[in-house]
Amino acid sequence: MTALTPHGQPARFEPGLREVAPGVHAYLTPNGSWSESNAGLVVSGDHALLIDTQWDAHLTLRLLQAVHAAAPHAPITTLVNTHADGDHIFGNALVGAPEVVMTERAARDALHETPGSLVAFQRLTRALRGVPLPRSAARTRDFVADVLAPFDFTGVRPAAPTRTFTGSLDLLVGSRRVRVEEYGHAHTSSDSVVTVPDAGVVFAGDLLFVGVTPVMWAGPITTWRAHLARLLALDADVYVPGHGPVCGKEEVRLLDAYFDLLGRAGGALLARGLPPHEAARAFLDSGEFRASPFAAWDNPERVYINLLTMSRAGGRAETPVKPLDRALAFHHMAQLAARGS
Repeated sequence: MTALTPHGQPARFEPGLREVAPGVHAYLTPNGSWSESNAGLVVSGDHALLIDTQWDAHLTLRLLQAVHAAAPHAPITTLVNTHADGDHIFGNALVGAPEVVMTERAARDALHETPGSLVAFQRLTRALRGVPLPRSAARTRDFVADVLAPFDFTGVRPAAPTRTFTGSLDLLVGSRRVRVEEYGHAHTSSDSVVTVPDAGVVFAGDLLFVGVTPVMWAGPITTWRAHLARLLALDADVYVPGHGPVCGKEEVRLLDAYFDLLGRAGGALLARGLPPHEAARAFLDSGEFRASPFAAWDNPERVYINLLTMSRAGGRAETPVKPLDRALAFHHMAQLAARGS
């Protein structure tokens, strides 16, 4: 039987825990669409370190069951969050790790990342079912309902970090060294990368999307591309993205090529004075984009978020995205996703 994603699509890669090097595992959630996020596990002796959790309790418990099956005698002593988005931190409290690590900036951003707003959106979309709405509003309702449908935020309580840092941090997992480095602004205002040097494995968090369009809440593009160059300079054997399948250097280069096109073509559209939603439609309908490999990636409508961030001063958002901003973003993405229908 073909595995399905949380959103009910056929899985393009195998879900669950996969050992990518001795004692190093990637936990994958196909296909990497909205909140179909990945996690990681590093084991040494009777110690284990977990990298990120999931968006709700059900998915996090499934992750923990897989971890226990793979390392029954190695309790999770440290949990590292690569950034503050809910699909990577909402399951923290269920892990029960004595040490929870994230950057100082991510810890501040996590205060704004609460399940309550998502519950409110779910209730609103349910209340609006069957209500006659203008076409654009109905598209938004249905788009948001589809994004949130697989998830149950009941009882979700993110665990605050017990340890924060800036720059870099070396952690010991049994006898293994694990390095956590703050790369900074890109996907969010503070994205971190976890490296297992003795295994040649890099957990890139949401600095790396594979087969799915990236989301640039913070930016700018120049910084994200510099981060991708840093990832390549690590010369790892295995890269685990925040969303999508395990990959090598070629997929890192391909994401850089996406941002190159977005910076050139999308930047030119904004320079002509087009607002982000019009620039997004023109970008997706352009011959250059349609002929590119990125046209086959999931969630192309996310280009709206990326262009919105590019349109801000310096192409960089300095504060966490507010719930109203996210709501407006999903409205415009819903229209893009429905274009041509």
